[in-house]
Amino acid sequence: MSPSLTTVSQDIRAGGAQLVKKMMGMLSGKQVRDSIFDSSLVVRESSLRGGQ
Repeated sequence: MSPSLTTVSQDIRAGGAQLVKKMMGMLSGKQVRDSIFDSSLVVRESSLRGGQ
């Protein structure tokens, strides 16, 4: 794709593991809390001014 798109990079494996853990807790009647994971912005051509 041109220009290449800016994206957000996240640890999908850790997010999936946490999702399963929370779903299992919910199914057993437990309350679950929100989680925040580290992420980083991968800036590519789509976010650059004038292709710089």
